[in-house]
Amino acid sequence: MKNILLVEDNESYAKAAETYLTSMDYTVTGARDYTEAMAKLDSSIDGVITDLFFPETTGSGNVDLGRRLVERITEGYRKPEVEERVSKGLKTISQEIGLGNPKIRKYVGYLLRTSEDPVLQDIINLCRIGRQEWAVAMIKSIPEDMIPRYGYLDLMDAMEESEANQPLGVLVAENAYELGKPCVVTTSTYHHGRLTSPIFNAARDGKLTLGGKYRLTLLDAAPGHEAAKADPRFWAQTVEELEKMNKFRVFKEEI
Repeated sequence: MKNILLVEDNESYAKAAETYLTSMDYTVTGARDYTEAMAKLDSSIDGVITDLFFPETTGSGNVDLGRRLVERITEGYRKPEVEERVSKGLKTISQEIGLGNPKIRKYVGYLLRTSEDPVLQDIINLCRIGRQEWAVAMIKSIPEDMIPRYGYLDLMDAMEESEANQPLGVLVAENAYELGKPCVVTTSTYHHGRLTSPIFNAARDGKLTLGGKYRLTLLDAAPGHEAAKADPRFWAQTVEELEKMNKFRVFKEEI
């Protein structure tokens, strides 16, 4: 394996990866978004290393591709009527109580998914009489292990906030596998936090199968460490995994 397509929208991480790869005598073709990656993924590429989150076309603001992908990934876990109620409820509650804390937002989402309007109204009423702390206590009374693992709404909201929050590395991997190219998807939970959960959970549970055939190979850059993806050791691990896939053709194993 000689020629590697590197898809990474973070300039410092891309530079770190390219520095390591070229030091190991690989030839690197870079892409910063999905459009560039698809234009460069051809028969001349031997393997692919791709970030998980990045834009479809940098600067376009278009997140339609990401939304369709997330809907596909979470199919079977979503109930449209419930998600609509949650979306409206979050907007209503956000006017009364701060939802910047991801844990509070997660609890509120759970309440809205599992309760009818009276519970939502109780929370709002507590806020309106100046008892926000009681509202928070009510929200946090839900055991954390009851919170759904698939953060569909979190991911959808994040994509609306930034085009770079689309998990399009999944599609790059899918296209690479269909062309017979090994592919490793990398991410950093430190930077993306809860947004990685729907992808990791779906992959772990066997729900994320590329094209219905291949399992995703996903590497997290040392959760909790800000500069992990700038560390050559992470890229050494990534290349080792890519070479293993190429040697044993494990990505070709159909499910």
